[in-house]
Amino acid sequence: MHKYLTKIVDKFELEEIFNKKISVSDEPETVRAQKERRLIDAENETKLYFFGFLDGEPICEGNATISVHDIHTQNIDRIMDEKTAYLSAFFTREDMRGMGYFSKLYNFMENHLKLMGFEYLTLGVEPGDLHNKAIYKKWGYAELIYCGAEAFDGITVDVEYYRKKLHLFCDYEITKSKQMH
Repeated sequence: MHKYLTKIVDKFELEEIFNKKISVSDEPETVRAQKERRLIDAENETKLYFFGFLDGEPICEGNATISVHDIHTQNIDRIMDEKTAYLSAFFTREDMRGMGYFSKLYNFMENHLKLMGFEYLTLGVEPGDLHNKAIYKKWGYAELIYCGAEAFDGITVDVEYYRKKLHLFCDYEITKSKQMH
């Protein structure tokens, strides 16, 4: 039986994960640059890095920008504020897609951000990515708040940013949730 675990990784775990990615990448310089950006943001405590591990191996991930002072989040003044976290860099290993692992990671992310006091979440998606847009709409991202572009790793893409309001737990639900875990 496989063991699946979701968690926030610290900068040391993040560095270890990215060192492994670099060692097997066809584009190690690109992955090295991604690693350096993430380590800066982890050090500055402007992002959280969520990972899903299957039998100890990382299989999916997502980032949450939690500070408006993050230096790597593009269009930040249009997509977040002190009450809003921005989700990005969703990834699931190709052979693990469609098995529900990322959905479990996403639920962990959302619940953690609720408990931190965030009232809204935003995310970006390319206009033509109808598959992911449908998933995000199902998750509650129905409010289009901004259309812009992002440049990273030598490419520029158009992005639509969507927002959802988080439904905060009442005290009873938080107590009940803690008792179940």
